[in-house]
Amino acid sequence: MARILVIDDELDMLILIKNILQKENYIVEICQHPLALDENKLSKYDLILLDIMMPDIDGMSFCKKNPK
Repeated sequence: MARILVIDDELDMLILIKNILQKENYIVEICQHPLALDENKLSKYDLILLDIMMPDIDGMSFCKKNPK
């Protein structure tokens, strides 16, 4: 079963996406504060859904910082 991490600054959007994906039997974790993530644990996910426009760090910068 695929593990998915969803990163977005909007909690309502996180909950919506999580509920939809869980109905399809995916293992879903959500994160509202990407700078608080342990970068060493990112490799455990099969897919990361990432918001591009966030206040602390934009999605493109997050990808450049964590190229794994």
